Amino acid sequence: MNAIRQFRVVQERKDKLRIELVPNEMLSNDRLFFERAEHRIKQFFGENMNVEFQIVREIKRDPSGKLRKVILNIPTA
Repeated sequence: MNAIRQFRVVQERKDKLRIELVPNEMLSNDRLFFERAEHRIKQFFGENMNVEFQIVREIKRDPSGKLRKVILNIPTA
């Protein structure tokens, strides 16, 4: 059984990730899952990465109908 039905990672800044999740019902209150996920993300990206999990009912598709898994919204300098 998968804990996550859909997800999307949105990088809003160099040091911030927002992870949108459409979970199965059991995952919504599983604090340990989110702690472990944050730990692994920080191992990969570095301890300074801010990680925010956002539980959503659905992830909107692009106008083209695609479901993008990763979106980079980092302002260019």
